[in-house]
Amino acid sequence: MSRTLQGVALVLALTLASAVSQAKCIDPVYALDGQKLSEPPRGADLIWPGASAEQLRFMQRVFDAHIAWAKSGGKRYQPDIPPAQLVEIEPECRLLDVAARAATRLLVQARADLAAARTKGDAQAHQVEDLGMLSAYRATTHQVLLWQNYFKSDFYPRTAAARTKLAGGPHGRQAEQLILRQAIIPSLAPPGYSNHNRALAIDFRTREAGREITSNFDAANLQAWRKSWLLAWLKAHAREYGFKPYTVEPWHWEYAGTVRSR
Repeated sequence: MSRTLQGVALVLALTLASAVSQAKCIDPVYALDGQKLSEPPRGADLIWPGASAEQLRFMQRVFDAHIAWAKSGGKRYQPDIPPAQLVEIEPECRLLDVAARAATRLLVQARADLAAARTKGDAQAHQVEDLGMLSAYRATTHQVLLWQNYFKSDFYPRTAAARTKLAGGPHGRQAEQLILRQAIIPSLAPPGYSNHNRALAIDFRTREAGREITSNFDAANLQAWRKSWLLAWLKAHAREYGFKPYTVEPWHWEYAGTVRSR
């Protein structure tokens, strides 16, 4: 690349960095209003305002089954990490020091490569308006809130028809395993057992062709991710910075550590 093009690319990269610097991760560390958690959390801690007693008990049993599944796979509970041990990468986006430094280098290079692609006239690169982090470290309290909300708004209604056909009904033991295996395990780690809780995982986000591409399983969002400039770049380069993909979630990448080759 010529000196002129290098200069233009640098200016564009700095512009992109400035644009995303105001974006914030969606992982505030806070206590849940009116809800007390055990250490580690258990099903009995969960609440479901407006639900029947049967629905609440079902949710609580499924939560405990999810924890048991994680333990049976050798996963260990991660208590909340003290803020002093976390490094902020972008506003409200924090990871452990070694992962944070790797993520910072990754984002700098991704934005520089995007700027360079624009200077070369890459049509898709010109459609990318923004890229950055959506989620990083999550305290267990936040993960519990996510679990509860996803259960009520997605997992429970999505599996309703299938659960009603099972022996024992929609809240029986077979229903418990169905919702766990078909909806929850592929989508969300139990609170305290996620690499987000270990401050080693990132959910990325981007805005391309006027569309916000974030972290949800909506078919249109998944399709947009698969076609995105950012995902193509991550597949090509994230391993150079120690990050590996979680294939079920194209936005989710975990720090595993490596020697940078670029």
